[in-house]
Amino acid sequence: MKCLLVLCLAVAFAMANQPIKQSWTVVHQGCQANPKTFVEEEVFEKLRKGEKVNLPNNFADHAFCMLKDMDLQEPNGNINTQTLKKAVQESVQDQAKINQITSECSANDQTPQKTALTLFKCLGKYHIDIGQF
Repeated sequence: MKCLLVLCLAVAFAMANQPIKQSWTVVHQGCQANPKTFVEEEVFEKLRKGEKVNLPNNFADHAFCMLKDMDLQEPNGNINTQTLKKAVQESVQDQAKINQITSECSANDQTPQKTALTLFKCLGKYHIDIGQF
């Protein structure tokens, strides 16, 4: 049991010190492993290519799973502005633009899932790459 705790802490520490987008694959695999948040890979491929796609009913659950596990959203659904700012800084160098994007993308919506979709849309608008591109 102690070994598992040490391993979990080591993984969390390693993920905390790496660029946000480097955690994408590991987090995506974790969300895909849960039947509630699993989405066919074909959906993501079409989104990456900019093709029209019908999103499954659980897509927002997957989005929330991703952003929560990347620490961009709190478990209650609120945006983690410190992590968001770090993510923006990885794509943008101008401090005024970083602050503006962070402020605009920090809006919480009615539910954690809607907030996740809104955040993904905002990040896409400014071409902030957290691994989704």
